[in-house]
Amino acid sequence: MTEKVKLSGGPEKTVTWIWLDNNGHVKVEYYDFSESAQRLFGNDIAWMEQYFKSYFGIKKWLEENKIDFSTEVEGWA
Repeated sequence: MTEKVKLSGGPEKTVTWIWLDNNGHVKVEYYDFSESAQRLFGNDIAWMEQYFKSYFGIKKWLEENKIDFSTEVEGWA
């Protein structure tokens, strides 16, 4: 496993990590420490791991979860 990167942004009382696994898959882990998650899951942390097939899936997920991100566009060399 490569190093996880903690993303800034997202709903209050949540944490999102992103990394590449040993197979080259982008993985996202989402922790929810909100009151509603605590009510539903008790002291367990609600978490999600999701595979993405492309940039567009990652972009959509970040937008849906209101996680800030930026896009860099490089000109052809």
